[in-house]
Amino acid sequence: MVDAAVDIRGLAARLAAVGLAVPIVACSTKSDARTAVAAVHAGAREYIPLPPEAEVIATVLAAVADDGQSPSSPAGDGSEGAAEDRSEVARVAHAALAAGAVTHSLVGRTVADVERDLILETLKRCLGNRTRAAGILGISVRTLRNKLTVYAAEGIDVPPPNNGEIRGAA
Repeated sequence: MVDAAVDIRGLAARLAAVGLAVPIVACSTKSDARTAVAAVHAGAREYIPLPPEAEVIATVLAAVADDGQSPSSPAGDGSEGAAEDRSEVARVAHAALAAGAVTHSLVGRTVADVERDLILETLKRCLGNRTRAAGILGISVRTLRNKLTVYAAEGIDVPPPNNGEIRGAA
């Protein structure tokens, strides 16, 4: 485990230069998605926001250590099931860490800002289809259109309906 502020790419290169194939798990008290993504892009296998529970750290480290290794026990002794159980626990732990990082990234933001980002991201993923986006968001199309009108008036880029152009900001 290393601090995400460390030069992870350089560390990985130095480890490889001396023939060590050690998985790197980055950690930081910064719980934003940018820190996690930067650490993973630099070569970390996983990212853990601090302070996590000891059980979460143990599970992630066990999963990283088991990555790419197949069970070495003979077939039929139950080890495959144990490996699958560890893999499932690792996936759950990873999902919990990701959810924690997302939650921490929301702290300090206003509900209006979070709502705006959610609406605009949903609309982008629906390729501008207002009806589909409103259905996913659980709001009426009229409410969605009213919010988009306000966003466009504030100069925020709003995906247009189904044609790929941006209207609003100049």
